[in-house]
Amino acid sequence: EDLIFKHKVMPQGVTEAGGVSTAFFAGKTSMMLLSTGSLSFIRENMKQPYDVAFVPRNVRNAVPIGGASLVMFNGQSEDSRKAGWKFIKWLTAAETLGGWSRFTGYFAPRKSAYDKPEMKEFIARNPDARVALDQLPYAKPWFATYQTVAVRKALEDEIQAMMNGKKKAEQAVKDAQKKADELMRPYVGQTSLKLP
Repeated sequence: EDLIFKHKVMPQGVTEAGGVSTAFFAGKTSMMLLSTGSLSFIRENMKQPYDVAFVPRNVRNAVPIGGASLVMFNGQSEDSRKAGWKFIKWLTAAETLGGWSRFTGYFAPRKSAYDKPEMKEFIARNPDARVALDQLPYAKPWFATYQTVAVRKALEDEIQAMMNGKKKAEQAVKDAQKKADELMRPYVGQTSLKLP
């Protein structure tokens, strides 16, 4: 809230990732916080020197990590199950993950990918790719709870209301908590200890 309305170093409202990158390339943004998945795009398109750093800290170092999951559904035929495992084994191989990391900018989720000569050479040529790895010891678990998507949306809506000047930060936090409590009430009601 202070960055937007007091210090005026950030525009009011929400800017999507593509708009942030465009402003950065044009020299209209001096600092941005994006997924490591944007790093290759930045590296290939930024014409001016830039640097990559840890997420800024206040009280402690912390960084959220996310990602997706690989799943195989029950009830598959034997051939489909075998093909699924073959694909998952290929996709999670150190060589495959290293190539994917070098192409996208995401860090490879297997340490063994960084033991490969091609990855060591890549990191030596592109030290910006090492920053996410160096920050991993400060990573925090992915936000997960009952009704994760709805709770996260409620939080994002409140942050957006604050960024648009419709609410003060303190009220937005209270309203986000209230919405989260309402969304999680059925879970709490089913799992909490019932006292006589």
